[in-house]
Amino acid sequence: MDLIGKTTIHPLFFYTGKIFGYITWILFILSIFNIFIISSQPNEFLKITSYTLFAIGLIIVCISLINLGRSTRLGLPSENTTLKINGLYRFSRNPMYLGFDLLTLASIVFTADILIVMIGKQKHDP
Repeated sequence: MDLIGKTTIHPLFFYTGKIFGYITWILFILSIFNIFIISSQPNEFLKITSYTLFAIGLIIVCISLINLGRSTRLGLPSENTTLKINGLYRFSRNPMYLGFDLLTLASIVFTADILIVMIGKQKHDP
């Protein structure tokens, strides 16, 4: 199985978008444990909202990965694969991206910092 597939857009934008997305998640997790504080702690409503979004996003990503199985790729596969129509893929062609977006949104809500908003936006701009 080749984990790295063909990029759907220019590789520079593809990989930097992925990296910025991962950075937002790492900063969110570090902020939760008070290891790295980007901004002041959010009020209780924002904190609960971000935890909820993160949990839902993580569950969706995990189920999506299980549903894809050995077809999981970063980009488009180079070999022939079958269309997945089971599990979450019965309802959406990209449930994993929904999960990733919820993880990013959770980090934006939790940190309430303009830097994280800009990094999160970069993740979605080709």
